[in-house]
Amino acid sequence: MTSCSMQMSEFGRFDLVLFIWLHDLWIDLMQETRMLMVSDVQDIIKGINHRSSPP
Repeated sequence: MTSCSMQMSEFGRFDLVLFIWLHDLWIDLMQETRMLMVSDVQDIIKGINHRSSPP
């Protein structure tokens, strides 16, 4: 019984660590994606302005 409850607490702690790690990874990914999206949008706007302006 005691060994079973100990395993549960160990698993719970591992679960928490995994969740925190995934959460940090997700935040990093979102920030990088947002930066990429912003630079892509700027490139697209530059391309549109370049194309629409007469040579």
